[in-house]
Amino acid sequence: MDDEIYDGDNYEGVAWFCDNCGALLNKQSGFTDSYSSWTCTECYHSNPINEDVIYDSEKEKNKGCCPDCGENLEDQFGCYPEGCQTCYCGKTLYFCEYCHELLNSQDGFYDDCEEWICSECGTDNEIAGVNEEDDECYSHSNSSNQTYYTSNNSSTYQKKNKDTTQYNKKRPKRKRKWKVLFAIILILAGVSTFGYYEFTKMIPTGYSNEELEGLRYTVAIEKLKESGFTNVKKKEIRDLTISREDEEKLVTEIKLGWMTFFDETTKYPSNLSVTVVYHTVETYSPALTSKETKDMDYEDVISAFEDAGFINVKTEIEYDIVTGWLSKEGEVKCVTIDGDKKFDSSDEYRLDAEVIITYHALRKNKPKD
Repeated sequence: MDDEIYDGDNYEGVAWFCDNCGALLNKQSGFTDSYSSWTCTECYHSNPINEDVIYDSEKEKNKGCCPDCGENLEDQFGCYPEGCQTCYCGKTLYFCEYCHELLNSQDGFYDDCEEWICSECGTDNEIAGVNEEDDECYSHSNSSNQTYYTSNNSSTYQKKNKDTTQYNKKRPKRKRKWKVLFAIILILAGVSTFGYYEFTKMIPTGYSNEELEGLRYTVAIEKLKESGFTNVKKKEIRDLTISREDEEKLVTEIKLGWMTFFDETTKYPSNLSVTVVYHTVETYSPALTSKETKDMDYEDVISAFEDAGFINVKTEIEYDIVTGWLSKEGEVKCVTIDGDKKFDSSDEYRLDAEVIITYHALRKNKPKD
């Protein structure tokens, strides 16, 4: 690459090409190998940027891939580097019987040759053919008694005459089938074991859903735990108005897993998730934050809280003004909600929460005892 092309920070001297359109990513504006991926500006394909996709040559990159369609053979179900295989694209592939290298990718190889010497390990491989009738791949197995005839013409290949030539059909994937079968057996055994374990933990509820509904939620939780359930949770729903506060904290629904109807004799696993649903009075954010109330007129603060729906607003007078230079009469000193001196818009309170507004007044107006 010339000096004007980005040469890399983490991977100096590496040329990055788009896997989709082949564009040189190093030339694209903003490209850097510090990213984990890069979207090609030509075709918008996302390309990974890491050591796993760096190859010393095109040959290394395409190793183990079909020379016709470029698909990785390891990703094809049932394909293993032995004998003759057929790629998903229909290409017939041949592998070295010793080192299992793909012979199709070796220089000079062609499908019609009767034998081929592997350029990687030097093993002489007899090339398999394809049976046109059933479209299955065959491999030639050599017998021990073979006679070789070598042509003086270097452009021709050696031919073998064998006393016996055995044609073996493409081996079925027995190993893979056994692995799949073994995995299925393991899964079934695991499911059976888990099912038996869960069966041994089955216990009766002891109560029907009708008996538990209407009780205080703490009582219902205690009864369920006494029955033997170990995973009891509570779910609070704040939706009751002040006028319905007598219904507060009473159970409205019991969920055993996904079941909401059950009787006292029904059995469930003791570790089953049990949810006790109850309702409480709805809550609201305060009309003003504690900071906003400072230095406001107390009557304005009262109006703000009452307009927001708070029904328990009270006032307290602090007779502490002498000259009126520091504080004005009627100016709010502090506000508390349910005893909280600090509150903001993220806090929530019931509308019947006690709101006490303390404000300044002239000392001379303090009533005499």
